[in-house]
Amino acid sequence: MSLTWLKIVVRAKRYIDEHIRDVLTVDEVADHLGVDTSKLGKKFQEAYTISPKYYISIKKIDEVVNLLISTRFQEITYYYSNMVGYRTAGGVSNLTKRKTGLNFTRFKEKVERGWQPDLLPESIKERVTR
Repeated sequence: MSLTWLKIVVRAKRYIDEHIRDVLTVDEVADHLGVDTSKLGKKFQEAYTISPKYYISIKKIDEVVNLLISTRFQEITYYYSNMVGYRTAGGVSNLTKRKTGLNFTRFKEKVERGWQPDLLPESIKERVTR
């Protein structure tokens, strides 16, 4: 990968990290950086071994976990969804079910008891935590 693309991919990851509470798509990230969405996806995958779409999903779940831990909300509400850039509570519920296998209520109960979902394979963790 060229140095130019490496810099773009790092900027893409930073943009995702900084805007994870927004409604966020790979198209939006690519538009922000002024690059082709498909090319960004390929280069991101090459650099981090996961797609930018998957990375966004993981970061959103991490943000939900952080909100659950820090705020101890009692119910799933529109607020949860809004805080991580989803338009409906169903968006967060569907995301947690797809990525963790747990519906949101069960997910929330486990997090409140100290469970931390481990969504990234070990081989990828080091790359995305740089």
